[in-house]
Amino acid sequence: MISYTKPQDHGNIGLIVTGHADYGPPGNDIVCAAVSAIAQTAAMGVARYDAKANIQIATDEGVAIACRDRPKTRAIIEAAVLGLDNLRQQYPQCFAQ
Repeated sequence: MISYTKPQDHGNIGLIVTGHADYGPPGNDIVCAAVSAIAQTAAMGVARYDAKANIQIATDEGVAIACRDRPKTRAIIEAAVLGLDNLRQQYPQCFAQ
């Protein structure tokens, strides 16, 4: 199951995405591919606008992004959450409650 959170505190914002969808066989799981694309694109966008961002991408474990809460970084994180929320609506069996 995939889980994601948007932590924020003291002028920082982030996105943590972990887990596996188990929708299809490894290498052919369209839900995992979509989640990975959203999370990695968010990581690249945040890195472009916050040179001090802390980004960790572990293929088997997930993606963790922490950055300063600025209008552009907030928009990137919120857009990623919108995409993940949309996937969750389409494939609820793949996401943790």
